[in-house]
Amino acid sequence: MVAGVNHRIIMAGTGKIDDEDVEGGGSFTHFNAASPVPQTVLASGTWKAKSLVSFTLAGLWGSQFVAGILEMTVELVADFPSRAVLPATLRVVCNLGPPGISTGEPEGFKLTVPGAPFSPFVQTTFPGTSFPFGLTLFTKGAGEGDDD
Repeated sequence: MVAGVNHRIIMAGTGKIDDEDVEGGGSFTHFNAASPVPQTVLASGTWKAKSLVSFTLAGLWGSQFVAGILEMTVELVADFPSRAVLPATLRVVCNLGPPGISTGEPEGFKLTVPGAPFSPFVQTTFPGTSFPFGLTLFTKGAGEGDDD
């Protein structure tokens, strides 16, 4: 909470990771969770992956599901309330509950915006539970990583 504002962010996105690079992007909405419903939007726009910092594989399950931790630099491009471009770091953690594959970190994301007094944004949970509001899922693309 900064000056009576409870800064929260909702993010969505898709992308592709390989050994040396990341591609992708999505959308975001930054809002004040302390405001009455409908909660006040402080900024919204898109984000774009810029460079891969790291990807740590925790495990595979079935033919497509991947547990791991992705860290990348991103660019936030606000389109409301004004146009602004901000560099940031996005860390995405994906655990796979059914097979019990865990990274050792909570499921979700952490968005760090250098210089912002309300940063970093971290995954929040449903009130009274340990379940995150959003979920992450990494999948292996068809034919990717196959040894044959």
